[in-house]
Amino acid sequence: MVHKWLIDVYARDGHGGRRRVPSKLWDDLTLRYPVEPLSSVHELDCIFGRSETATLTRQGVRFKYIQYTSDELVDLLREPAFLKSLPGPRQVTFRFDAGDLSEIKVYLPHVDRYLTVPCGAYWRDDVAGVSVWEHQAAIDYTNHVLKMEVDRDALARARTALFEHNGLSFGPRSEGIGRYALAGESTETEPKRRPRRSPAPSSHEQTPTNVVALDPGRARQRKRTVTPIAAPRTRLIRGVIEMED
Repeated sequence: MVHKWLIDVYARDGHGGRRRVPSKLWDDLTLRYPVEPLSSVHELDCIFGRSETATLTRQGVRFKYIQYTSDELVDLLREPAFLKSLPGPRQVTFRFDAGDLSEIKVYLPHVDRYLTVPCGAYWRDDVAGVSVWEHQAAIDYTNHVLKMEVDRDALARARTALFEHNGLSFGPRSEGIGRYALAGESTETEPKRRPRRSPAPSSHEQTPTNVVALDPGRARQRKRTVTPIAAPRTRLIRGVIEMED
């Protein structure tokens, strides 16, 4: 409904600010500043993908324990123009699809384009189609539950456990680090003792609430002290007072 209103109504009606019809203004500006069509849908990752930086080594780029490499990327270490254009010593900027960690797009500033770099063969079967959130959950589970060194085998074991138990239960924090447990299991090391409750007061000791005094003098005094801020409550109290009077 909103989409139809934007396209069929708003874009074809006069705009008070610009004093132009938005659709006509769009056509004029696209003629003045042509929009280059994308050659492939994969280029959307270069525009809308998440951006990160990493250090480029002879092994490629390492991101969240995953190694990304290609011959073309490593050969750039011998390109003076490329190294000079980087923001820092061997610091490269890349973008990636948050829903699939199988490849990244490394930006080459000296030629103003992106280079697609796949993950290494060692990781290929484990991260294809895996989102950054799933991968991070497996890393956290490996660190805090399995207490193992993070590698491909440990992450695979963590993902299997997470899927078999249908998600994570987030427990209380310990020293600033979130603790994780399998769904249905507790993260408590010792059961908490419930604090003792004070005995409920007897019926003659309980203080009634929302009770207006029956004494006319006190009622009139309370009526005068009501402020306009609590208008709904004022009307309620006034009605009760008038009934008591």
